[in-house]
Amino acid sequence: MVEKICIWVHVLTMIGAFGGLLHIQVGLPVTAKNSFEGSGKATRFSILLISIGFVLGFILYYVNIKTAAELAVPLSSRFHMLIGIKLILLFMATAFLGIGTKKLRQENGRTANTFRVAAIITLAMAAYLGVSL
Repeated sequence: MVEKICIWVHVLTMIGAFGGLLHIQVGLPVTAKNSFEGSGKATRFSILLISIGFVLGFILYYVNIKTAAELAVPLSSRFHMLIGIKLILLFMATAFLGIGTKKLRQENGRTANTFRVAAIITLAMAAYLGVSL
């Protein structure tokens, strides 16, 4: 039961982060998304959602390893590889958002938007890998 809740919270936080970033990038007027006051707090909230999803994903990975060890069933190397790539992509997404937030504070909206788009793309790639598990 707890595992199912963790899965759903993980999925919902990732959907929330992706949707929030997409809304900032596409739904806000140019002046709002290029200013820290307009999109900075929403970007920080997306970083928080990604962090929560990352932690829950790592917990689920640990539970899968523990369950496989108890049942004496080896996990495939493909499973470990995909989880590792997902972790790297989530680190990259949070790094892109952090750099983008810094650029917003420096009033460099165009560069911040570039980093936000890079974060959206990396989140989409991580989601694709998660669905393929």
